[in-house]
Formats: sequence, structure tokens, C-alpha cells
Amino acid sequence: MVSKEQRVAIGKEIVDGLITPIEASQKYGISRTSAQKYATDYRRANGLPIRPHATEKNKSQVVKLKNNATSFDLEDYQSMSKEQLIEELIKAKINEARAKKGYEVKGDGQNKEFISLSNKNSKL
Repeated sequence: MVSKEQRVAIGKEIVDGLITPIEASQKYGISRTSAQKYATDYRRANGLPIRPHATEKNKSQVVKLKNNATSFDLEDYQSMSKEQLIEELIKAKINEARAKKGYEVKGDGQNKEFISLSNKNSKL
């Protein structure tokens, strides 16, 4: 039996992207469905949007960026103004679009560096 504290911790790990529900099921000896439920419960308890489960096909298409920017916790987002939240959302959408195209950008202005996320030759 998994305690309430363990369920919250597992849910947080999944929501924070540290592990997938499949990895959580293997690590903690629970079903994948339970791991997904813990993540959903964690989102509800913390006022985060509830997202539908991705299919295995969609999961394989997800590209994780190496994020050098400051990572934010829930408390950081809650303390932001509406304008700051919108700015962070726009940045996230831009980074997501770049990842889908296979690259990320480090730096800004004249110091921008375009980094390919794949080992394939590409025009960037």
C-alpha cells in the first residue's frame, strides 16, 4: 500500500518531468494507471491544468530541451503577474516550436547560438 505522502511525491516527480508514469510504475512497484492517477491528483491539488494522457506514439515524438533558463516551481508561477505569466508561456511555446523543428537557441542578440537537437546533418 502506498501512503498519501508517497502518492503526492510520485505525482510531483511525474508532473515535474523527472520520470514518466511507466518509469514510476517500475521504480515504485505500482501500475502505470496508478502513477498517472497520482500525477492527475497532484495537478488537481495544486491547481494545475489536467492534461489528457499522451499516447505512446505521441510520447516518442516529444523532444526534451536542455533548459538552461531558471526552472520555476509552482510558487514562482503563483507569485507572477499576469503579464509575466504570459511572457513565460510565449517563451515556452517558442522553445517548443524550435524543438519540433530540431533545434534550440542559447543566448540572445549577437550572441545567439543555434544548436541542433539531432545528430543528422541539417541546414540551420
